[in-house]
Amino acid sequence: MAMTSSIFVQQLLQAPIYLIWLAAIVLAAVTWRRHPRVSLLAIAGLALFFVRAGIEGASLVWMFMILEQGSFANPNLLMGIRSVISVVLGIIAWALLVAAVFAGRKGAPRAEEDLAKTGENG
Repeated sequence: MAMTSSIFVQQLLQAPIYLIWLAAIVLAAVTWRRHPRVSLLAIAGLALFFVRAGIEGASLVWMFMILEQGSFANPNLLMGIRSVISVVLGIIAWALLVAAVFAGRKGAPRAEEDLAKTGENG
């Protein structure tokens, strides 16, 4: 029981970041009509962060239960698998957020194109 309450406290300490993710999801949903692709990518990335946090918490409880029962001989393997899954989900979530930041942006116009549009020759 002490282990479960310790995990709960760890999740509770993460509440500020969860609130930031939730606020960002709400903001992305509110701006959906103006920026649908950006909002979709942002919501997907933030939702994946929530999924990752849930998987991390649940897998930690599950892992400690298995280890307490002594039914798994290699705890390092469990931790390694858990870490790999967490890292992969984190990479995908961050990639979605970075894509949201730069989605649909046009590149800066080149100086030659600007001159050609204005009809000036340098």
